[in-house]
Amino acid sequence: MEDFDISPYKLQTDIIQQTVKQIIKDFSMFGMDIYFSGNMKMAYEEVFRQLAGFMEMLIDRDFHKLLSLLYQIDLSDQAIIEAENEYPDIPRYELITEMIIYRELQKVVMRNYYKQHKDELA
Repeated sequence: MEDFDISPYKLQTDIIQQTVKQIIKDFSMFGMDIYFSGNMKMAYEEVFRQLAGFMEMLIDRDFHKLLSLLYQIDLSDQAIIEAENEYPDIPRYELITEMIIYRELQKVVMRNYYKQHKDELA
């Protein structure tokens, strides 16, 4: 399942809503409120902008909280290091933001996949 392609799901309204809900849940555990207007066409930009602001702040001022958040989201230090090596021109806070959104989307897709195929997998 590691290579499961999530790209077909990126434009599905229900998947986007679930992903935003997961992001809101995870960030609220650390006292960071994410707001979503419900505009599906602007969902990525709206969430990205907010997360990027939090990432920039956490990198500069509260690295321990950042590490705790990344642990909650299940995004490893190694994955971030590899991404930084692959995309050295992208600011760290933007790269981490993109990785968070992708990981949360991946978790939603996997959760839905296992729900739909639970009888086959048993």
